[in-house]
Amino acid sequence: MSFSELILNVLTFIMFIILAWFSFMTANIAVTIFRQKKRDKSMKFCFNRGGGIFFIIFTIIFVVGYIGGFIAMIISFNTDNLIMLRIAINLLALLTFLYSLAISNVILLGSKEMMIGRMLIDYRKMKKISYGLNGKVTFIYSQKEYTFTTQFTDLQEIRRTLKK
Repeated sequence: MSFSELILNVLTFIMFIILAWFSFMTANIAVTIFRQKKRDKSMKFCFNRGGGIFFIIFTIIFVVGYIGGFIAMIISFNTDNLIMLRIAINLLALLTFLYSLAISNVILLGSKEMMIGRMLIDYRKMKKISYGLNGKVTFIYSQKEYTFTTQFTDLQEIRRTLKK
């Protein structure tokens, strides 16, 4: 085994660790969202039209890409094709990283609580809410300042809900 093969194998292993970590994060956020929606029936996604379409398409691409990537990994193991294995792991890691970033900004609104990614927030404990011009909302909760993006969210719905 040459030095370049060793480096490629080490980098592939690192990408596999990254893939496993972001897969865990994505699954963790998805399970948390589904549990919260089951616990509080008033929770609903706060997407604008473009955001809803984007997340539906991106979720379909993620599921198809994830299944296809694992099929490619299994085929590459069976045929001893290391190049195909490396490509599959790299693409899966990139796709999982991007989907993890996207799903961590999903906002759910309920009757008394708001959920941003995995963070559950009570409306009554939010202080100093400001809607910036750069597409971000900033607020203070439990003496810490939080900021989230409103790129794919319905900002009027958030304003209506937070005024209650």
